[in-house]
Amino acid sequence: MSNQNTAAQCYDITTALAGKNIPEFEFLPRIGMMVNLALHLRGLPLLEYEKLKLVSDYYFKIPPILLKDILKNLEEIEFVKLYSQKSTIKQIQPQIPFFDDIYSTVGEYAVTEMGFNEPEQLALRILSELTNSPTERSNIYSLGAEKKIVDRNLQFGTEGGYIMSKRARGREILISPLFFSENVDVFADLTAKSGASTIKRVLELVKKAQGWPLSIIEKTMSINGESITVQELQILKRLAQDGAVKPPAITTGHAGQNFFLFTPAPGLSKLNPTNREIYERAMALLASVRQGQLLANKYPIRWPSALLNALKRDGWLKPTSETYAQYYQLSVLKVGRLEKMQDDRYRFVLINSEENIRALDLAIRLLNEGSLSNMEVDQEARIALQQDQTYIESIVSSARLRQTETVMLGEEAKEELDNLLLKSISR
Repeated sequence: MSNQNTAAQCYDITTALAGKNIPEFEFLPRIGMMVNLALHLRGLPLLEYEKLKLVSDYYFKIPPILLKDILKNLEEIEFVKLYSQKSTIKQIQPQIPFFDDIYSTVGEYAVTEMGFNEPEQLALRILSELTNSPTERSNIYSLGAEKKIVDRNLQFGTEGGYIMSKRARGREILISPLFFSENVDVFADLTAKSGASTIKRVLELVKKAQGWPLSIIEKTMSINGESITVQELQILKRLAQDGAVKPPAITTGHAGQNFFLFTPAPGLSKLNPTNREIYERAMALLASVRQGQLLANKYPIRWPSALLNALKRDGWLKPTSETYAQYYQLSVLKVGRLEKMQDDRYRFVLINSEENIRALDLAIRLLNEGSLSNMEVDQEARIALQQDQTYIESIVSSARLRQTETVMLGEEAKEELDNLLLKSISR
């Protein structure tokens, strides 16, 4: 895996574990915590350590006993500057470059300065496999590790919440709820029927052309010029009909009702409830643009990216005879409003809110890159970091104390521990 993917997988696993301890994991959680903290510190002013300690424990599940080490690791890669008195950290100055890829930088540090043990390496490889598609459990054993290490890895992946096992058509299918959070039974059935490689190809094609209309795919038997088979078309239709992908729909007088396909919405590690609403608005924005690009009545949009960037720059789009039908759903979602102009034409105006600006930025990324980015940030945590100590203490005190959970030791590890204890007693 690339450094970027390595850090991303560490972040995903650590976030899913939510404070659970796995004895086999030494460095993987530390890298995940570094990423999480860096994502939330970027752009913030000088912070008091005591305040950061409360927020990190409550929101990021970074225990106070580890926070100092995590901050020192971030200082090594020049993401923060620490102000200390003797061994006590007093203040933290975030200095994370806005345009730097946090995942790549932390991933490089992980590979060159830390390294991973065998269970950690296997955990990363398994999650990498499950990122793009569900797969049969038997395929995981072909990754080259011993069976007992694979079994143990799958055990704490399941208990840790980043692997889910589903039975379909007599086969055991593994799915990661981090990337396939809805209708997992549908994905399990499709994988058992068509194979992981076929599902992976279908989703990769959708990722390259987010928001492509299902009617165009069915008519041309292709997605943005990439040919598909009848089997792959049936998979796409099954995903749309069963709600596994939940495509936005737009109805117009000239083109009828059309569904626009997107890759599955990820789980809570990527999209908390607030960010999920932003993601849905982003899909609706891109679907509206695809409607004008591919299903226009008279005047198709030639440059979708340029149009979305113009909306970001100006806050409105030039009125056309098709604006009302094309952007009506966005007005329902409170993304924008339709202003009536001359000759019964309408102008679409973006409602200037933080959520809508973020949704527009995400729509542009989905169009250009096909994937999410910067949606992991918990805005409530960032707000808490910028409030006074009393504000944070009131939030923490109102919640129940979190008890640390531990994934149980494997049989071999238990035996080794018992032997150590017996030896110490006999001395």
